[in-house]
Amino acid sequence: MALWDKSSSGHADPSKLFEVKGKNVVITGGARGLGLHFAQCLAQFGANIAVIDLASKPSEAFLELQGKGGNHKYYQADVTDYDGLESTIDAIANDFGSINGCIPAAGIIRDRPFLEHSKSDIDSTLAVNLGMAATET
Repeated sequence: MALWDKSSSGHADPSKLFEVKGKNVVITGGARGLGLHFAQCLAQFGANIAVIDLASKPSEAFLELQGKGGNHKYYQADVTDYDGLESTIDAIANDFGSINGCIPAAGIIRDRPFLEHSKSDIDSTLAVNLGMAATET
């Protein structure tokens, strides 16, 4: 299926841009929060989901996806460890056959006033929140 399949009228059908059924989507930070919500929504529309998260095991909510059809798999990895992340992405591509999209939802937040943050706090926050998004090309 081409991205811009033509409708019966011969015109490009932009609704195909949002078709996720059978597509393989990687979601970082998918063990909970927004990443998990993205995984649940995409799975509802037929996407296969590969979640990457720092947590050692998937949440119960993620495990529920596996009983709803599709191919959904959990990968434990640190998105700030480039070499480890690269091998995880290779494993996902091998397990799923291809990767059609990525949602970089991994993120951390420090719960204190901004001016009380150390340089280390800021560096680690940026490494997680912007690191993978900056390397996706």
